[in-house]
Amino acid sequence: RCTFDACSAFRGGVAYLASTAAPTAVTFDDCLVRPGCRAEDRGGAIYALGVDVTVEDSTMRAFAEFVRGGIVYAENLGGGSLTVRRSDFDGGAREDGGTIYALGGSVLLEDSRFEGTSTEDYTGGGLAAEAVSLEVNRCVFEDCGAIRGGAVAVVTSNPVRFADTEFVNNRTFTSVTMSPGSGGAILTDSQLDVERCI
Repeated sequence: RCTFDACSAFRGGVAYLASTAAPTAVTFDDCLVRPGCRAEDRGGAIYALGVDVTVEDSTMRAFAEFVRGGIVYAENLGGGSLTVRRSDFDGGAREDGGTIYALGGSVLLEDSRFEGTSTEDYTGGGLAAEAVSLEVNRCVFEDCGAIRGGAVAVVTSNPVRFADTEFVNNRTFTSVTMSPGSGGAILTDSQLDVERCI
């Protein structure tokens, strides 16, 4: 098992991954990221730009101090994907995506648990995503909070699918600078398919 403790950086507290050519594949398998890991900007644990990232059988705790993606920041406008399986994420970000912020590409979350908070006037305590293809299967979003989309906030023209997923004790906050919170569990402007969720 790989363990990361007290790792910090401007971007990607544990790993900064970038590919300017065809997407590169990187897998984190059976990893432990301890709570002391953080990024000043984006990706408290992982910052990925144009990279296919897979996280499996891992536990990650991290924080993005000033921007997005408490655990993972994934930007894949030119292609790339983010896959999380059988993992436990607990994070926080000042802006969007308390645990995950994804921009572009595809996102697949399966058999995992997410707990996170967006601490300022932003979106998606568990997951914030834009311009993505999103599928979530058999996951739990618990104790997540944000101004909009307490657990999940998705802005995309692609369909969004949740199946066999639990939303427990998620909430929105009221902000002095923004309108009152909306979407305690899910906030989206796309076609939403929800099956067997609690």
